[in-house]
Amino acid sequence: MFYQIINSFLSFTLGLLTASLIDKYSKIFYFHFKNNKKEKKTKKEPNENQNKDSLSNSFIIVVGVGGVGSHVVMSLLRSGIKKIRVIDYDTVSLSSINRHAFALRNDVGKLKTRLIKEYSKKLNPNITIEVIDDAFLEENFDNFIKEGNPNYVIDCIDDLKSKIDLIHYCTINKIKIISSMGAAGKTDVTLLRYIPFNLLQGDTMGRRLRYQYKKKYPNENLPEMLCVYSLEKNEKGLSELEEHQKENIEMYRINFNERVRTLPVFACLPAAFGQIISFIVLGEIIGYFNINDVIKENKNDIKIPLIGNVNIEKLIDDYKNYEVNKMGFDEKKLFFVYEDFLKVAKAFNFCSSVSCISGNKMRFVRWRPFNSPSPDNLVIMNKSEMHSLYNVKNEDDLIYTFGKENVERIDNIIKNQIKI
Repeated sequence: MFYQIINSFLSFTLGLLTASLIDKYSKIFYFHFKNNKKEKKTKKEPNENQNKDSLSNSFIIVVGVGGVGSHVVMSLLRSGIKKIRVIDYDTVSLSSINRHAFALRNDVGKLKTRLIKEYSKKLNPNITIEVIDDAFLEENFDNFIKEGNPNYVIDCIDDLKSKIDLIHYCTINKIKIISSMGAAGKTDVTLLRYIPFNLLQGDTMGRRLRYQYKKKYPNENLPEMLCVYSLEKNEKGLSELEEHQKENIEMYRINFNERVRTLPVFACLPAAFGQIISFIVLGEIIGYFNINDVIKENKNDIKIPLIGNVNIEKLIDDYKNYEVNKMGFDEKKLFFVYEDFLKVAKAFNFCSSVSCISGNKMRFVRWRPFNSPSPDNLVIMNKSEMHSLYNVKNEDDLIYTFGKENVERIDNIIKNQIKI
């Protein structure tokens, strides 16, 4: 039964694909979600009437109703959710029609939120759609988010600052939230995954988001909310404008004073992101699975890597203690998260950045001691190499100590594999 639900989701979402591919992707998602579900059931699953009541009595807020968010809303509307609040001040542009669930060409210039409200009333007059199309500012969160006691907040925002503010607000107010990472520039729907935010790896937006979150709230742990992301490495650049676009450029601008050229978006990906998010939220509402169990299972699945024979977490603690206790650096300004260290370790193959040899006396250390600690000023060295850094006071000293070729090689790895 559940496989058929996913199949119907993807049939609607991935209309450009053949039936055989839809069936293939449905099975991939089915087994992925099935394996993430807690196998030992501790309570009786809700019956059909309870499921309907749970859905119709739920109140969900969707923040950002562009490519991903619009498909989330579409699924919620068609799954029996009777009260939804949509928040977005953006309008439909020509460039967004290929990925927006509600927009047609004659909707260009219309507010996305109003478009959704018009559609929902045609679909079901009994659905309550609350529309907020004001600027999404932190001072408005009590009215925008807290009012009405939502069962869930779904974050589909592109802007990092707003995303951080929303996640933090929901976390401190104990409001359930799930977040979407970036769908732009991705093409492979089979690489979509969900994982707790604090364990997320391999996603560019996720990495930047965690870094900025930790920078803004240095004394707080990263939230354990679930997020949906792609394992696919984004190597696409900004799309080029075609000649007919250049003739009427304002029609393709997403927002006033923002760039016209954007990352290319394959229509299937935002839709798939939206359907997975909807599935997670709806699945928890009807009792299909408990998100806390999913978070716990993901934690237990994380294997802590070694550098030499030393646990990487031990080396992280050693580094932070060294910077704070020996170098007197302000702990609140050490804006590092676990993945920053892991990314450095992987970039240098868990070996010394200088000698490329592994050993038991390895340490994380600042590459340029005369610059402040940061993820892109971090390398691995053995004890003797680390001692050589004591006399490095400037760039010339660094080249003299380790050689120009080594410095250029390490800088190139930092630039291409580590730098945020």
